[in-house]
Amino acid sequence: MAAGMTIGVTLYSWNGRPALESRDGRVRYIASPGTGWIGATDETAASVATLRAQAITIGRDEFDARFGGAPWNVPDLDGWFQRRDPARPFDSYAKARAWANR
Repeated sequence: MAAGMTIGVTLYSWNGRPALESRDGRVRYIASPGTGWIGATDETAASVATLRAQAITIGRDEFDARFGGAPWNVPDLDGWFQRRDPARPFDSYAKARAWANR
């Protein structure tokens, strides 16, 4: 499996679910296998304090090992998490770097 690329994020396993915290303190997570990232709305938001209290920090390779394949199949989230993919156009990487450094 290709390793993921993180841009300015901390990766977590939150009660067995994939979660991310960005440098600006925003949280994204996946609630159940096969679904997409959530956390951007008031209804799905999670606090950084909750995430840090309940989740364990894991590295990029461990994150990919746990969540990159079935059943989770973690999708890319532009500017937060991108999988290394030789077929991905260079501008996607540049866009992620620009997002992380703003």
